[in-house]
Amino acid sequence: MEKHLFLSFLFTFFIGLLAGGYLYVSGAAGFFANLEVKEEAELTTFTIVGNRYGGCMTSSSCPSFRVLADGSYVYIYSPAVGQASVRREGVLSFGLLRDLQKILTPRSLTRQSQAAPEGKTCASFTDGIDALYEIKAGGASYVIDTCTTNIDEESSVIKVLEVVWEKVAE
Repeated sequence: MEKHLFLSFLFTFFIGLLAGGYLYVSGAAGFFANLEVKEEAELTTFTIVGNRYGGCMTSSSCPSFRVLADGSYVYIYSPAVGQASVRREGVLSFGLLRDLQKILTPRSLTRQSQAAPEGKTCASFTDGIDALYEIKAGGASYVIDTCTTNIDEESSVIKVLEVVWEKVAE
């Protein structure tokens, strides 16, 4: 009787193994093979570099910043003419970082980085200040310049980038 019970369990185990293997290979494996998972390098390439230029260049005190994917930033500015540059580091709030990654989509960045029409007047032409942003997101690079690109001043892209300037300059 023990021999029959052992063979019954063994037979049940092998049938279950075969049936489970078949279901896994035919159903679950095909499902998981079609999932698109972003590479770690692609996820960590989100960076924003901002530079101001124009009237501030005469005194060599134009500020700049760099924001990385984790929200850490470096802000460099000169407090006064002739003084050494100051380097300040910090981390953007989670809410602002979430807004950046939600608003700075490839579609909105492409729209804002189109070349400006000929004859556009820039603030930097008359000693004002313009901003240049180099943004890397989703494996692509975008350049948004308040002077040389056709930006919409009221767009959420420009507004969120101005909020970043305010936060890093605090």
